[in-house]
Amino acid sequence: MKRLFSDLSIWIFALISLVIIIAKVNFPMNQPIAYDTYGYYLYLPTLFIYDEASMEDLSRYEALNEKYGNTPVLYQFAKNEEGKYYVKSYYGNALMYLPFFTAAHLYASGSEIYPADGFSKPYQNAVRYSGMVWAIIGIWMLRKILLRLFPPNTTAVILGLFFFATYLLFFFTLGEPVPHVYTFVVITFVLWFTMRWHEKASVFNSLGLGLSMGLTVMCRSSEALVALIPVLWGITDRKSLIEKLGFLKSNLI
Repeated sequence: MKRLFSDLSIWIFALISLVIIIAKVNFPMNQPIAYDTYGYYLYLPTLFIYDEASMEDLSRYEALNEKYGNTPVLYQFAKNEEGKYYVKSYYGNALMYLPFFTAAHLYASGSEIYPADGFSKPYQNAVRYSGMVWAIIGIWMLRKILLRLFPPNTTAVILGLFFFATYLLFFFTLGEPVPHVYTFVVITFVLWFTMRWHEKASVFNSLGLGLSMGLTVMCRSSEALVALIPVLWGITDRKSLIEKLGFLKSNLI
């Protein structure tokens, strides 16, 4: 307990979490499911509420958009070779929204106030607060990673600078729930499982690493370079390169 209270990194984490929560609660966006976020989110209502991976026309979504004002133009859809419409965004963000969407849908389905249409207030809050929760998880994971590399007080300084002196401050507080938030979070998991995998290449660590890398790419395809993190991890000279090749051969082949 004494160590807990003397660890400055815990207090910085608590401060960052408090800033994120205060900003999200007191300065909410009028419509969090809007523009690009609308496109990332669309997979959930189209598949789980309306049971359609493609559509003959967009009349349903035009009516919903007119009601909720999600986007000026439905640019989030594209046409396939058969002339049907489909959602053209990557679906990684939708997976990050999914637990919150599920809770919102269960609530709306039993509510007499809000329609369970995928876009009413419960769903808006689900998307809004998904970013808040995942942001706090990401900061916690970053703290865990830093504590493996630095003393607690140094970790506290790096953690504070990482949040207050970069664009994280905007994206985690006032920004839309866009891929920047979720890619940060899943990349912290990539780093964490990379470290754990090199300590012990267990099934659990291998699955954690593979899933976190896959989810990173599904959130933002340009992040495919994260695959190089576990490959290049620990290589500092010719000797470590040879050792790494042997490690990869024994654990991947």
